[in-house]
Amino acid sequence: MRGRFSVALVTGVLVATIGSGAAVALPVAAASRAAAPSRGPGEPLSPKLRSIPELSGGQTARNAAMPQVASSAPCNSAWNVVGSPNASSGRNILAGLAANAPNDVWAVGYFVNGSSVYQTLAEHWDGSVWGVVTTPNVGPGNNLLTAVTAIGPGDVWAVGFWRPGDSSTYAQPLTEHWNGNGWTVVPTPNAPNSSAPLYGVSGDAPNDVWAVGIAIAWPVDPNLGLHAHAYAFQWKGNGWTSVPTANVIAPIGGPGIDAMGLNGVKVFGPNNAWAVGDGQDYTGGSPSSPDMAFIEHWDGTNWNQVSLQTKPNGDFLIDVQGTSTDLWAVGGQNQSYGSKEDYVLTEHWTSMTNTWTEVPGPTPQQSANLLGLGYLAGNNIYAVGASASFSPGSTQGTFVATDQTLVERWDGNSWTQLTSGNVGTSDALTAITAISASDVWAAGLSVVAGQFPQTLTENYCVPPAVTSVTPLSGNAGSTVVITGTGFSRAIDVEFGSTPAFTFRVDSDTQITATSPGHKAGMVDIRVTVQGTSATSSADQFTYQFSRPGSAAQPGPAHFQSPTIAPPPAPASLVPHPRGIARGAPIPI
Repeated sequence: MRGRFSVALVTGVLVATIGSGAAVALPVAAASRAAAPSRGPGEPLSPKLRSIPELSGGQTARNAAMPQVASSAPCNSAWNVVGSPNASSGRNILAGLAANAPNDVWAVGYFVNGSSVYQTLAEHWDGSVWGVVTTPNVGPGNNLLTAVTAIGPGDVWAVGFWRPGDSSTYAQPLTEHWNGNGWTVVPTPNAPNSSAPLYGVSGDAPNDVWAVGIAIAWPVDPNLGLHAHAYAFQWKGNGWTSVPTANVIAPIGGPGIDAMGLNGVKVFGPNNAWAVGDGQDYTGGSPSSPDMAFIEHWDGTNWNQVSLQTKPNGDFLIDVQGTSTDLWAVGGQNQSYGSKEDYVLTEHWTSMTNTWTEVPGPTPQQSANLLGLGYLAGNNIYAVGASASFSPGSTQGTFVATDQTLVERWDGNSWTQLTSGNVGTSDALTAITAISASDVWAAGLSVVAGQFPQTLTENYCVPPAVTSVTPLSGNAGSTVVITGTGFSRAIDVEFGSTPAFTFRVDSDTQITATSPGHKAGMVDIRVTVQGTSATSSADQFTYQFSRPGSAAQPGPAHFQSPTIAPPPAPASLVPHPRGIARGAPIPI
């Protein structure tokens, strides 16, 4: 199964082999829902990566060459792979994405160091390149980051878990905070007698942040099976507090459920938050029910379960995004009970109906899951994940899955698959952040045969366009109104090659700028968001008189930089060749 209660969770296969380098034999986007062997359980790395265990396991050999990709982001109205660094020669995986601006994007995950220990990983996009930024770790054991949320340039939260030892030891919640200068660990209440990883985080204000996950009764008795409940923390500005979650009613075989956790959360305010997850019943060490998706709502006082249509073959939900009146959740559902194939799952809620309803989406190849959502508007929503095809394995009764990245878009009427980039022999996208209609990022992992998984980032970019400028002529200090498209979150306006003295984004179609000093003559006014507008006769502005200086002051004001925040200094870690290559973008 692809949800939290997969074979990897019950057997500990995925987490136990991470240090040994052994390949995981499960399929990528469609791990079987069959009963697990009776071995000691260990909690999973991430609910997203249980959907793609073969990718996250990787291989033992390291001598295959990774294809080169562009380290800068092409802007050509298509999805392009963009080079991202790796912190080691072992496994490097990105699991979460969040953005403040086109030049302030964060990706988090984890890598395995030379001592076969998981370490936290954070990467930052500064508008030009991705760079690794140092993050702390707790103790000598495994540390992983699984999700991130950005409230402001100096207020970013990442969550995950740490262990006192290797993957056989219990997990405790891990939260880290970026204050504009560095990442620090922020203490959380420990979960007594539990193994408690965090998998989702969201906030709408500096004093209103939620983190969610699962608390597994520890140690697990193999004769009694898995017992776990959803786990939630709330940050009100001065510390994390554990908050009880709903006592869920199982849609199949209820009323209660043996093991249940939360995978994703979306916060709209102190009295309005939504969380999604999944759960399963157990008899001894084996599942006795299909995986079951759940949705919970926070009303300011309590978390309450929300009704959801039952999927008898099994389903899970992993991310939830939208507005307070228009919400979407994504995941996967089994094509038939116990089979290895999945359909994608998208659920929709509006305040008008107050009901969650499944909306069909395309399932390419033989199986597919959606693992992340990026919401821009009711008619512009992106979902990412992985699709899989299967071929017979070397041993009778086994199979090998090959995965490809999956991007789908909702246009207000239907979901459509888009063309996305693939670098390796098996790739997957685990997270997405939608900055604007012309700037969307996705991240995940890529495996070339014979290699460990490496980081993967992709960008969808539509360059802005300038259609007119008013007035057509002036001098240093002139107020110029620039009209066009795709101006939201613009980070630079230039008159020729000279930055505007100041500029203000009035709307997606208008910018008001103050012209800098320049010599007499005609210049093109160009706007940069993620990409830069092409020159044309419509963007031309003529200086009537010369005023020397790269940004000559037209009056008593002082030059203001249009950038939103200085990029953090990258860590001194080993980049992968993909992260420094400057070849052409991978054609897709």
